[in-house]
Amino acid sequence: MRVDVFDEMVSEQLKRNMEAINQGSETNLIDFKISGTKFVKSTKCSEGGTESAQVSEVSFTSVEPTEQEEDEPTPENLNRNERVTPPSSIKLPKVELKTLPSHLRYAFVGENNMLPIIISSKLTESQEQQVIQVVKNHILAIGWQISDIRGISPSVVMHKIHLEDESKSSAQRQRRLNPNMKEVVHKEIVKLLDARIIYPISDSPWVSPIQCVPKKRGMPFGLCNAPTIFQLCMTSIFSDMMEDVMEVFMDDFSVFGDSFEGCLKNLDRVIARCEETNLVLNWEKCHFMVEEGVVLGNKISKDGIEVDRAKTEVIEKLPPPTTVKGVRAFLGHVGFYRRFIKDFSSIARPLTNLLLKDAPFDFPNDCLLAFEKLKEALVSAPIISSPDWELPFELMCDASDQALGCVLGQKKDKKLHVIYYASRTMAGA
Repeated sequence: MRVDVFDEMVSEQLKRNMEAINQGSETNLIDFKISGTKFVKSTKCSEGGTESAQVSEVSFTSVEPTEQEEDEPTPENLNRNERVTPPSSIKLPKVELKTLPSHLRYAFVGENNMLPIIISSKLTESQEQQVIQVVKNHILAIGWQISDIRGISPSVVMHKIHLEDESKSSAQRQRRLNPNMKEVVHKEIVKLLDARIIYPISDSPWVSPIQCVPKKRGMPFGLCNAPTIFQLCMTSIFSDMMEDVMEVFMDDFSVFGDSFEGCLKNLDRVIARCEETNLVLNWEKCHFMVEEGVVLGNKISKDGIEVDRAKTEVIEKLPPPTTVKGVRAFLGHVGFYRRFIKDFSSIARPLTNLLLKDAPFDFPNDCLLAFEKLKEALVSAPIISSPDWELPFELMCDASDQALGCVLGQKKDKKLHVIYYASRTMAGA
């Protein structure tokens, strides 16, 4: 016998009911229902009539609800109940205050100043109060727990998965999970149910198993083409502000200004728009009025663009790879910062040769030298300037039998400032 159910209590009830049926004691059955379904006993018929058989299968079939039964959950009748987690404005959440880098510090907003936000440590007391007031004016735009998410209107953006005309529905079985992961999934689903972000559907013809991916801040429940939808959503909401007061990449954005007053004014516009459209920002990822920050693995400041030292420290400690998979992983990590490394392709040539099809894996001295040189170049990578669109650009190129390389830069005060390094290896004829 095999029973695939999620809830432990339901599993125990099923077990007791099947034992009672197999022993012929159907008067001891536990009466329960699961979202408009019913328990079905397997029997087999013989020529002489119906004969009870050992239960070898448990299934759930949809039934029409009686007058006493509630309707299936829908977005219209999912009313708030005692299990729904109240938002932070009603009940203060338990928030963990982690140690921050030296250029950041905590400030507090909300009732009795109990909700934390992250601001620049360089702000004066007067500037801090101005930032706090702007956040207080639009506090619904900031989220401290999942129940603060109110949901963006479908008129702004709606996620759709287009199907071919001949497509057929598919109900896949849930993949097996180990007990620890099963408990995590259960808690995450209950959390989303309590926050009314999801609701149960008992008879959907489409069922897809959950893909479990551990994550620092919880477990994501992804969707097909989700990055495209995120980008479309942000573009729809901030179309009149992009490249004027803010820059957007998928679900991340940066608000900027030439001065504190200008940046604060732009910030007020942006989070007011977030509040209007029910776009809720994660408080931990919002750093207000900072002069530097990490964006897409690069540290951005008034000095320019440089590598994130937290990332390079990990790469610096890597031992030489012992397999092709290790070489590919190393080149993938280092290649993310190739714009900072002059002649990257030429330096990495001995390592890339190990990735050729049917090439035997041998890590000679030239591979070891290339490995160490790339790590050294990454640690000592220069700060790259951001382009000044008012000045002319200079492109310098170089080539050899093995690779092509170029440097994009601009001269400021008669000094060349590098904007980008690029290089490619030459393929054999």
